[in-house]
Amino acid sequence: MGVPFSLFVYGKLIMLTIGALRMHEQSFRFYLAENGAWSTEHMPMSFIHPV
Repeated sequence: MGVPFSLFVYGKLIMLTIGALRMHEQSFRFYLAENGAWSTEHMPMSFIHPV
């Protein structure tokens, strides 16, 4: 199971999940931005999946 994420692309809602736990287990670093959003420098496509 991943972290849910949604965005609009050309007016169409796209729902994705991000394998953040798997990324963390593989030593990817995450950063908490001032606005409260978590970010990372690189997110390989293998961790992004459509809902």
